[in-house]
Amino acid sequence: MIDWYHRLSLGSKLIVSLAVAIIAVFGFNAWWSIKDQEATAFEQTRSYANGVSETVLSSLNTMMVQGTIAEREYFTKLMKGTIEGLDELRIFRSKSVTDQFGEGLPGEQPQDDVERRVLETGKPEFLIVNGSGHRQLRAVVPFIIVDSRGGMIRCLDCHEGQLGGVNGGVSMLISMESADKRITAGIAWQAGIIAVELLALLALLAVFTRKNVTAPLTGVVGQLTDNSNAVDSASSQVAEASRALAEAATQQAASLEETSATLSELASSAKENADEAGMAEKLMTEVNSSVAGGRKRMESAMDAMRGISKSSMEISRIMKVIEDIAFQTNLLALNAAVEAARAGEHGKGFAVVAEEVRSLAQRVGEAVKTTSSLITTADKSSKDGVDLVGKLSESLSGISVSAEKVGQTVETIARKSAEQADRIAQINIAVGQLDNTTQQTAAGSEETAAAAQTLSEQSAQLHDVIQELMWLVQGDGE
Repeated sequence: MIDWYHRLSLGSKLIVSLAVAIIAVFGFNAWWSIKDQEATAFEQTRSYANGVSETVLSSLNTMMVQGTIAEREYFTKLMKGTIEGLDELRIFRSKSVTDQFGEGLPGEQPQDDVERRVLETGKPEFLIVNGSGHRQLRAVVPFIIVDSRGGMIRCLDCHEGQLGGVNGGVSMLISMESADKRITAGIAWQAGIIAVELLALLALLAVFTRKNVTAPLTGVVGQLTDNSNAVDSASSQVAEASRALAEAATQQAASLEETSATLSELASSAKENADEAGMAEKLMTEVNSSVAGGRKRMESAMDAMRGISKSSMEISRIMKVIEDIAFQTNLLALNAAVEAARAGEHGKGFAVVAEEVRSLAQRVGEAVKTTSSLITTADKSSKDGVDLVGKLSESLSGISVSAEKVGQTVETIARKSAEQADRIAQINIAVGQLDNTTQQTAAGSEETAAAAQTLSEQSAQLHDVIQELMWLVQGDGE
């Protein structure tokens, strides 16, 4: 069904859609009319049932007054046979009547919840049921206890209970077959009128749609098709030219990137050379400073060694004096010992002291000799050290001169390397700018190509949409 609808032309779809809408509106109106007629039939049948219940109640009251209430079963059968559409009529009692007069005839007790509910609430109930092949209205109407009925009969004269209570009720089934037939006939008549009106309206819509919708849209679709083909051709040419430009720009950008990378490496190497030369210059400056400091320390050491040599000579002279004093002390001690020996017993104590003094003088003399020997050796070493320091100072002077020359050379190398690095950096910046421009050109060309491709795709989509629009306007069969 859906495929069949899609194959229709726009005019046919419009007619079909309007037909469906009109049918839906007419159908709703028909449904509403049916419901209204059914409600009217229900109200009429309910009013009819109320009239029957009043007739039954009045007849029962008359039979009670005349003493013929025992013939009520015959009465109900007579009512069913004479009243048109009355399919069932049954009288039932309340509990108060049953307690007062007994259960009565068979079937005079409430049979279902509806009858028991009516006895309890005192309100009639009406409902539609299906039976005997057609719809029926079931009416259950209570008999209410009143003070006076028709100005002649008082319910409480015969029955126990209270005003407003329920003595019993009547249950009826009233046929709605004739009403349903009238409704069906009305529906058929309305359907015929609607069909004639619908066919006439659809014919007018078909003529109007073909003249005012389908024909103008067909012309517009033809123009759109021509424009779409022109746009598709132009976008294809633009896309091809943009792709060629993008490829050339991409190749140039790749070459510039390689050149830029090489220049970057060269600039990095030059910068490293400049940095290393600067470090070397700094080291040479430090070497010159260290050499100058070493020379100063050498000169100080030479002065100290000369002082040590001078002091050694002075100490040697003093040690010579001490050695002479020790020798004289030894001689005096020997003389004292000789004199003590001559003195005999009286000179023994002095002889011991003289011996100790002589022994001390000998040890001092030996120590002086040892010290003199050490001082002589130290003096010789000091003189040798002075000679070595002098030679080392001369070497440091030569090193200082060479280091100064190397420092000047390294400084020149560092300055030239820095200048070279700056120039290479400037060249690299220019190449980078050229590379950026080339990449922007390539990107712009790619974007242009992409836009042209998108335009071509959109043109193709537009062509498809136009074809679909043509298909919608003309349909599959036109």
